[in-house]
Amino acid sequence: MMYMMTKELDKEFIKKGERFTQIDKSDFYYIYKREMEYSICYEVFERKVYKLNDFWRKFDTNGKYNGFDSFEQYPNDEQFGKWAYCCNSFEQAKKRAEKFIKIKK
Repeated sequence: MMYMMTKELDKEFIKKGERFTQIDKSDFYYIYKREMEYSICYEVFERKVYKLNDFWRKFDTNGKYNGFDSFEQYPNDEQFGKWAYCCNSFEQAKKRAEKFIKIKK
């Protein structure tokens, strides 16, 4: 389900000292490269779009209209193993992503 203006995920960010870089995206999934201190993995997850209610759609944290009707969410720890997975290689992540496409079609 798509909405008029969706706040998309950041293409790159740092969380807890680890760098996350978006390396693949489709209408069905995302793949991020996760660089940790001594290793790298690839996080693949189903693309989920959440509709904002009327209050949150109108204002951002500064009280200004943000223009977004919906937003995408990066999975949290509890969602891994359900609709998000950590893979050892980009190839494994891509294979997992292809399953999301088959499920959605």
